[in-house]
Amino acid sequence: MRRIEYLQNFSALFLFQTLTDSVGNEYVVLRNSCSDLPPQIADKTEFESSCNHIHLLSSVHKDEIAALKPIAQQIAQTLLKVLKHDYPHKHFKVFATISDSFIIRFHQDWPGEPPYCHAEDFRNSREFVYVVEG
Repeated sequence: MRRIEYLQNFSALFLFQTLTDSVGNEYVVLRNSCSDLPPQIADKTEFESSCNHIHLLSSVHKDEIAALKPIAQQIAQTLLKVLKHDYPHKHFKVFATISDSFIIRFHQDWPGEPPYCHAEDFRNSREFVYVVEG
């Protein structure tokens, strides 16, 4: 990935749009991701978390993970602050994942639906997952 692409991906994290389905569900998605809603969405969490993920880095080396952890936490917390500023009446979960790549994703809390993942699921794995919500 070229240097400019890194910055383009990073800046895209803070550009949102709202899509509303026929029954009034309001989805917050990254502006350059999902532009149209499918005719029917069975799992709102899955839809948003799929639209709202960006690979910030690929080919992460094992020796980079320790340095990336606090950066991932800062980016996730900042993204949540921006989401809460732009959508104060919504509740979001933001995930920062580090394995062989560094991915940020988010979704709203949808009643009756489980979150994209639980950080506890990754305690003994090689994958680091940080979750912040609000």
